[in-house]
Amino acid sequence: MPGELISREALERIIGRAAELQAGERDIGEGLTKDELLALGQDVGIPARYLQQALLEEHTRNVTAAERGPLAWLAGPALLSAERVVPGERTAVERALAACADRGKRVPTEPLDEIIERAEQLGQRPLQAQALRVRGLQGSSGQVDLASSLSLFQEIGARPYAGRVEIELGELTGDRNLSERGLVALDALGDVDQLERVRERIARPTP
Repeated sequence: MPGELISREALERIIGRAAELQAGERDIGEGLTKDELLALGQDVGIPARYLQQALLEEHTRNVTAAERGPLAWLAGPALLSAERVVPGERTAVERALAACADRGKRVPTEPLDEIIERAEQLGQRPLQAQALRVRGLQGSSGQVDLASSLSLFQEIGARPYAGRVEIELGELTGDRNLSERGLVALDALGDVDQLERVRERIARPTP
């Protein structure tokens, strides 16, 4: 009906379906590279910045499934899904990244780099600190990233995470005093789960 208001939900379905129909005219075989996808978006009139955001969300959509227990109770639902990075559910992404760092789960480097860059631009220090922590634990610039993460956590007063990074940075650099300070902090906070993970990691034989 002319002049009838179309709801946001219906608009998303209509626009999404129209994009599918237009894209369906192309033969994409088994898939597309990132550059090919961006070229396709240009052809069908989707701005590159929206495709980049959608790619980032897809990369981080299911970062990790958190275990049930005290951490899951504190974090919320057992399934931590990083579906909307910026803008969107920042807290879910922060929790997912924290769970990955705590459990030694790897996160693809490209979305991590983008999260760090966007979070810094928007002043989202908790998200930036968590992403730096994850990248520091799995990258070649570990000492620099962990030191930056620790500084941010200390600035915002996130003592449980500052304690974690003190342990991790101390282990990386061989600074036993720093690691001990982190262990004392977690013990004082009653963070039993993380203390057990750290002790298990320390006791694990080096390959």
